Amino acid sequence: MLGAALGVLPGDHARARGAMTAPPEDVLDDYRALLAAVYPPPRLEEEHEVAPAADGGPRGPPRPKGPTLDAARAALFRSTIGIARVARLAVGLGVALGAHAAWFALAGSTWERRWCAYAVCLAAYHCAEFFVTAWFHPESTTFDSFLVNQSTAYQVAVVCGAVEFAVEVALAREWKNEMSPIAWLGVALVVAGQALRTAAMVTAGRAFTHRVAQTATRASGHELVTSGVYRVLRHPGYAGWFWWSVGTQLMLANWVCAVAYFVAARRVSDR
Repeated sequence: MLGAALGVLPGDHARARGAMTAPPEDVLDDYRALLAAVYPPPRLEEEHEVAPAADGGPRGPPRPKGPTLDAARAALFRSTIGIARVARLAVGLGVALGAHAAWFALAGSTWERRWCAYAVCLAAYHCAEFFVTAWFHPESTTFDSFLVNQSTAYQVAVVCGAVEFAVEVALAREWKNEMSPIAWLGVALVVAGQALRTAAMVTAGRAFTHRVAQTATRASGHELVTSGVYRVLRHPGYAGWFWWSVGTQLMLANWVCAVAYFVAARRVSDR
């Protein structure tokens, strides 16, 4: 959100409809590292294991040693393409979304419902980024496609929003328990912003990427996407994120963060 607005938000690079591009080099490097860890090349003869005979007779010919448990585990849990790392975050986001949805249904105060609605929207945003990317860019979808680790600044921004909310609940709970028209405006902006960003990603299809596509590296035959939401807005992905991020803070009644998000997001939009 705020950190993303400071220049690290993956953008609205809808240029080439249907263009087939190779996975980025850093993604290819991750795949090579994973394959090397799980399927290492055969070692020297003296490092091979000796296969025991089933009938207790002479042992069979040497066989290559398999990967170490630590190497395979690191590849699966630490690599950006490690399926275990992706699954762990997906489960975490799903649990957070479900738990806060249940809390929202049982909440007895407005401030609780504010927080639960925000948590559900935040988890849904990251899940949507991953799943839409996976549908249109399966060759380059990684852990990073969730956008939860796009930068330290982004993570600090999320924490700042949570801290402001917690401090104001502790010091002025009656304020957070009052749903003003501005708070309802925030709810509307979150819903509309999420819908607009997702519509932009789906409309552009393979032309929408989280990485800035340089002119020299774009696939041949690229063309500007002008259908759907792109008929009305030049950068609907940015616009959707802009209003979504500001809306989350209005929904929480985080006036300090709402102003900060608005100013920072405008800087990105004006670039």
